[in-house]
Amino acid sequence: MPRHSGRVLTTLAVMLAGSVVLSCAPKVEVGPVGDASAARKVLEAALDDGPVRAQIFGDPYGLDPARQETLVTGAFGQGVQGIKARFSADPGLYGGDQPRLVVILNPRSDPPSAEACKAPERIRTSAAADDLVLLAAFCDGPQLINGARAESQIDGPADQRLMRMFWQTAGVLFPDNYRNEYGIDIVPGLNIGLGGSFGF
Repeated sequence: MPRHSGRVLTTLAVMLAGSVVLSCAPKVEVGPVGDASAARKVLEAALDDGPVRAQIFGDPYGLDPARQETLVTGAFGQGVQGIKARFSADPGLYGGDQPRLVVILNPRSDPPSAEACKAPERIRTSAAADDLVLLAAFCDGPQLINGARAESQIDGPADQRLMRMFWQTAGVLFPDNYRNEYGIDIVPGLNIGLGGSFGF
């Protein structure tokens, strides 16, 4: 076989492997309405008073409620970049007038993000099948600040793709705007911060 044919086959194999990885990644999309910049600012202000309130609905894997709350709130906190974000479902740890994170695991229908703020308890959920749907909303009372929806094939609560889904959704809800505010775009796609760090 010619040497260039081997290189072509290797390239095709790499491209195929990459497409398989991408197809397994969670699909996260913002919407249908929301203000990511406002969500980030409100979150940062609320964290000055301690953990931010979290409400979790649905139990797709039949976990103990306390374990599920720890899993979800911990993962969402880790997914917010640039600040130390903490969320808690324990009413003794957050203020009553705080904004809140609402997470709905495997809703049966496809409700708008705003509905998760108005009446999350009315959204019916189901056990997990091959795919898991995640609806997340950051709310100020009944008003939506920002929302995101994710979907991915998840094999169970120990599947690393579940953690990635939580991390990516948190990143969509509360994006790190440091580069946009303080970075200098000298070359398209390359952002150099004032502190000298850089990244793609």
